[in-house]
Amino acid sequence: MESIAEIVKNKDTINLYFLTNNNSDRKNIVTDAVRAGFLEDNVHFTAESTKSHDLAGTTYMCSDELLYRHHNTSMPTVYHSQERSKKFTALVRTHKEWRAYTMARLWSKGLHESGYFGYNNQITVEEDINPIDTSKLGSLKHHTEFFLKLAPFHCDLLTPDEHADMKYTVGLHHSDAYFNFVIESNLTGPVRLTEKVFKAIKNCQPFVIAGAGGSVQQLREMGYRTFDSVVDHSYDSIEDPTLRWEAVCTEMCRIAKSKKIHTMYTDCKEDLLHNQQLFLNKETENILICLK
Repeated sequence: MESIAEIVKNKDTINLYFLTNNNSDRKNIVTDAVRAGFLEDNVHFTAESTKSHDLAGTTYMCSDELLYRHHNTSMPTVYHSQERSKKFTALVRTHKEWRAYTMARLWSKGLHESGYFGYNNQITVEEDINPIDTSKLGSLKHHTEFFLKLAPFHCDLLTPDEHADMKYTVGLHHSDAYFNFVIESNLTGPVRLTEKVFKAIKNCQPFVIAGAGGSVQQLREMGYRTFDSVVDHSYDSIEDPTLRWEAVCTEMCRIAKSKKIHTMYTDCKEDLLHNQQLFLNKETENILICLK
């Protein structure tokens, strides 16, 4: 690996994009930079975790907002007020235990038939620990076991590789479904907003987020609107992950069962258009965050 000195020859300021929240690593990098001839005050970090707010000399930047804006060049869904055949979109490409419980909750109530519902249990990642207390799940544990035996569930013709590629978008998932149930990468830990929520934002869908606590609030701080008149985001401030998960699942089920979902959606028009334009116009802003 190149040293700090080799990377930044002939520069008086250095800005590093940092992927972790380990402050000791940062201190080591600063020490290396000072040895290379930089003033400590001229060493800046840009990080994708909201925990970066707590660290001196560090600016938060949502990297996936920038990456999705750059890699997905498909035309954004145009807002329309016509009726849609599906109430929601809920897509999971990579199996995690807590994600399976989330999708099985919808499936066990027969709500999957009301949405573009996709779950792939053939791609898995290692989890340190399931953040949900399974002793409180009751019959859902049995339903989830059966759900996984029936999986995968598909609602498009994309290959696994195409699902993983930000450049692919299935238009009907957005133009023909009212809401987007975002199943984020993590339920606990620092907030990390990924392309999943920005797909909804770019394509004019209100969202509910199953993710780390504070995810919705972070979007508000970034200037996005969160449809509080129709979506109960009170789950976002619940610290206990099991209780937060239970609350977000309850809200998803409420929306998926609603007979007034068309009106709920059209009531969001102003906020949907605001979010879409904010997302489409933010690329320059994110680049300036890196350079300032």
